[in-house]
Amino acid sequence: MFSILLPTVNNPGFLQLCIAYAERHTAVAYEILILNNGSETETTEWIRSFPHKSLHASRNRGVCDAYNALAREAHGDYFVLWDDDKLLLPRWDIEILPLPLSDGQFTWKSLVEIWPHKTNPCSIFGDYGRSPDALDEARLLNDFQQIEFPRKVSLAVSQVMSRDLYFAVGGYDDHFYPGFGSDPDIMWRTFCFLGRNPKRFCNANRSFYYHFTSATTNRIFRFPLATNALRLWGRLLFLQKHGFPVTQLRQKTHHGSSYC
Repeated sequence: MFSILLPTVNNPGFLQLCIAYAERHTAVAYEILILNNGSETETTEWIRSFPHKSLHASRNRGVCDAYNALAREAHGDYFVLWDDDKLLLPRWDIEILPLPLSDGQFTWKSLVEIWPHKTNPCSIFGDYGRSPDALDEARLLNDFQQIEFPRKVSLAVSQVMSRDLYFAVGGYDDHFYPGFGSDPDIMWRTFCFLGRNPKRFCNANRSFYYHFTSATTNRIFRFPLATNALRLWGRLLFLQKHGFPVTQLRQKTHHGSSYC
């Protein structure tokens, strides 16, 4: 069973669409667990009517603490570490499931991202709208079926990770508050745990999702200066912890290489 772990904060429009897509496009057994990370009234009231399990925090505890709390409550063999501004597309689960099943106890598999930027060798460029109101759903659901994407090494931030692997590497490190630097940190720790073998990180090249483009991250704080300072803190913490800058992570992990 998949456990979709979903932190959220003050993003009701994105969240509702995210959950609707997960429910509509997930065919195998699954559960959705949501952590309301100190949201305001509108989001909180909607979450309380949510049919799946939800947790509530009185303040923004950060994404790392949120994922760890949700993981402790999850029942699935595989965790889908998700964000509220991402949409699971049809057959994502059917296409990805054979890969972790063949890996055994410890597995990490990434879906292929479609989003309106050309910044990631393991993403597909496609602008289908940057908010729920602007989403061109018909075109998105038609176009993604025509995509032929190669198998590549992909330590992407949206991944399917086995329960055993998540807890074996210690989950997310909540020192990376509110989350900047935390994805590279868990990527590197997992890469090392699995023997630094790029082939263990081949993407599920027929399993897709659409990413609106960091709707939550870009507005965590009112002042950009505070956000930028925390981004810098995350980079410095990563450097102190691992001994190399986060900018070297892709090279060290062969991210984007066709090793598969």
